[in-house]
Amino acid sequence: MSSSKTHRWILGLLVGAAAAGSAALLVRRQQLKRRVLARRVDLLAAELGFDRQRVLAWGIATAVLSACWSVEDEGHGWEPVLVCAEALAELQGGPGARLA
Repeated sequence: MSSSKTHRWILGLLVGAAAAGSAALLVRRQQLKRRVLARRVDLLAAELGFDRQRVLAWGIATAVLSACWSVEDEGHGWEPVLVCAEALAELQGGPGARLA
């Protein structure tokens, strides 16, 4: 792999990891109003320079992973974070999106 390709690959990993870290600001056990969640996504994307769809995708992945950990560790408490994942999926405009 050329030096240029290696640097782009490493930069891609760093940007991906930074976008993943921003997801922690979206995933909460308490329910947020959808417009508040949408505003947070927009602010993260704009202020950190990330693609909005990437922020949403990392938020969904983080919420689902958090739900899995809740099931594994406690057997309960996963429901609110799955509601958050569903809200993020709606904002993403994916299959089953209900927001207009």
